Amino acid sequence: MLGGIHANPFLIDAIVGLSVAYKAFENLGGFRALGVRIDTRAAVLVFGLFHGFGLATKLQPVEISGSGLVGNIVSFNVGVELAEEASEGRARRRRCGWPSRRGSEGGTRS
Repeated sequence: MLGGIHANPFLIDAIVGLSVAYKAFENLGGFRALGVRIDTRAAVLVFGLFHGFGLATKLQPVEISGSGLVGNIVSFNVGVELAEEASEGRARRRRCGWPSRRGSEGGTRS
């Protein structure tokens, strides 16, 4: 356990579930219909922390060697961020109509 922090995994799972429901409600225009304006960046930060904390709670019962723990955690998070950037880049190219590397389906470039 890093830092001696222990959390109830059931509580964290409930918060993660609420974040999914929140995002679905937002995507359906629920907040706009109610006239409520929520800062998306703050919501992403808070829910992102809980999602990360959720993963950590799943690892609590696992006995992990303290040597190299921080390096492994950092490496894992770097891998997650790289995968997110790759998928977001692909989605951006599709939205902009840029051709893929395999062919020219999807539009033309100027």
